Amino acid sequence: MRATPLLRNLARNALRNGTAAATARATPPQSWRRLATSPLATDAVNLDLSQAKALTCHNMMCEHVGEPCGCRIAAFLERRSFPKLETLSLRGAGLRAVPDAVFRLPRLRELDLSRNELLRALPDDLAALESLETLDVTETALEALPARLFDLPRLRRVAADAELLVAPAGWTAADGALERGGVIVAAAASSRARPPVAAPRRRAFSTGISRPKQNAADVRDLLRTRLSLTDAGLDRVKRRGSLGARATVEPKLTWLQTRLDLDAAQLGKMVVKFPPLLYASVEDNLMPTLDWLQTRLDLDAPQLKKVVLGHPPLLGISVEDNIAPKLDWLQTRLGLDEMGLRKMVLRFPSLLAYSVEDNLAPKLGWLQRRLRLDEAQLGKVVRVRPQLLSCSVEDNLEPKLNWLQTRLDLDDAGLRKIVVTCQQLLGLSVEDNMEPKLQFLAREIGLSRPELREHVLRIPAILAYSLENRYRPRLEACRAAGVDPAYAVTTAPYTDETFDRCLERRGRAQM
Repeated sequence: MRATPLLRNLARNALRNGTAAATARATPPQSWRRLATSPLATDAVNLDLSQAKALTCHNMMCEHVGEPCGCRIAAFLERRSFPKLETLSLRGAGLRAVPDAVFRLPRLRELDLSRNELLRALPDDLAALESLETLDVTETALEALPARLFDLPRLRRVAADAELLVAPAGWTAADGALERGGVIVAAAASSRARPPVAAPRRRAFSTGISRPKQNAADVRDLLRTRLSLTDAGLDRVKRRGSLGARATVEPKLTWLQTRLDLDAAQLGKMVVKFPPLLYASVEDNLMPTLDWLQTRLDLDAPQLKKVVLGHPPLLGISVEDNIAPKLDWLQTRLGLDEMGLRKMVLRFPSLLAYSVEDNLAPKLGWLQRRLRLDEAQLGKVVRVRPQLLSCSVEDNLEPKLNWLQTRLDLDDAGLRKIVVTCQQLLGLSVEDNMEPKLQFLAREIGLSRPELREHVLRIPAILAYSLENRYRPRLEACRAAGVDPAYAVTTAPYTDETFDRCLERRGRAQM
């Protein structure tokens, strides 16, 4: 398993500061979970957690699961103690709030919170960082800086978008900068390339439009014109968080469209289904995830496109902590070769979003016990119909199997046979599909209950064929040709062309 960017950053910073270098070389942590219990960073002076792939949330109780939400950063900082830490970078970490653990770093001098486009406020607890000298909050959704921030005794530099640099008492604003005691507190040059202007004095609650609001308006206009999103689609995207800035979103859309050969409608559907695409990093997230999926599953370009369009949130799931071990587990549990695994994912890309512990393992175990399947039979059922794993056992699978067994007077062996032979049955509705079909066959063709049972045991797919497109027209054709209507059932698997030829011959034979 290769090291994540997070681990590489930690190791690089440790070497730079002369701390824990030997430990990093001797026993490099292999994952986020091992990092959380490793002594590697305990004595670190510099810590860079910026844009690590490990930031993607996998906590199913979190409303931002599958997105970079920063909760894993918070958990990591809470579990470890960093008494000597002086520099911390959380740049582009998807933070919505500053982790409480940050305020318990007594020696912290430099804090980088830039490019957290969902960060809307800084807490007053920031005043606890008495050693803080520089703070970077550029490219965030902040609308104001807390007044207590400027009471920090050692604060010498605040980098922020220009309109946030409102000079409090003892500070001066000039030419896009704040000055304190003759030391320049500079406004960072925004990546949005706005011309430098002197930050005007204004009230803390300005009635003018702020940059975050202007950014949101710019991105909405981009999504509306380029992707033809409706107002409903735009609102859905906006509800998931900040839209970011046009300067970062537009090239990201271009990259995705080129990489996956998407048209505007397909790209628009991806954004609506998974708005975090707008603030995911191409270099640290999208590109490596797509490359890994294509290599691991041996997908060609159209197949990769199909997988991603089938479930865009895959691009927000960690490869190392989630997708890779899940694919290995599925391959081992179901006895799949590489081709079988690829076909399974192509049929049901959302499979990769399900939890092994909470969904896949218990559901596979239940299917195997309920139908008394051996390993080969279980593998066949799930490989051909992986969508079964999205069905609820209590609300769908169990009542459906019970209905089939009761309705057709099947023993366990008979039930197993029809499911293994025609896996599609478990995806059909009882009320809207199978029951009306059985009633039609009994009423129009005159099949008794035992005859229905025998037909289904012999050809389980009888229950899967369309009533309107197959049985009704073929029954009318049999009657017109003077052929026994039951012929429409026994020839149900035939194509229309084959059925017509066979019906014609049978009609001539009866003349």
